[in-house]
Amino acid sequence: MRNPSRRAIPMDADLVGRMRFGHATTGRGTRPVPIPEGATPHHDEVGSTGVEAGDLVDAFAVRVPAGATTDPLHWQSAVFASPPPLVRGLLHLRQALVGLVGIDRADPDTFDPLEANDREVLVGSDERHLTFRASLLVSEDEVVLSTWARPANTRGRAYLWVVRLFHPWVVRAMLRRAATTLTGPAR
Repeated sequence: MRNPSRRAIPMDADLVGRMRFGHATTGRGTRPVPIPEGATPHHDEVGSTGVEAGDLVDAFAVRVPAGATTDPLHWQSAVFASPPPLVRGLLHLRQALVGLVGIDRADPDTFDPLEANDREVLVGSDERHLTFRASLLVSEDEVVLSTWARPANTRGRAYLWVVRLFHPWVVRAMLRRAATTLTGPAR
């Protein structure tokens, strides 16, 4: 675990519930959902302002396949350590391009757990251009990946503008791949 003093941002449940979550199609087993009440980014505090204009906030869910593990650390590894090839390519492209515009390249431990318990793993990073947290909340029936990102400056706002174009597709692709490849001991 990295830096246990880092915490997530509280989100106004009414605001999050009213947000639009991308396309009307659900995309092969994944679907947009409201931020779950039990998700860490909903309850913990990094700042006192909650969701602000310009923040990227979304959540997508996938059903837990029959026989798949419900261990959130296994899901965290399957989602973030083994992305689909096209997503991996986009992440490599991101690493190559961001330095050209003055944004730090991501550390290899960006998706390592900040916190974990028997239901949830929280990953995230505090960078000069933005702060982000992602919660992977696992129940017996579904896995919900909730994302929150807040720009810290003009570069962060420009970066999130580009990320918003790809983020729903990337998250759904990562969840689909994890759901199809992650099987383990009986739940």
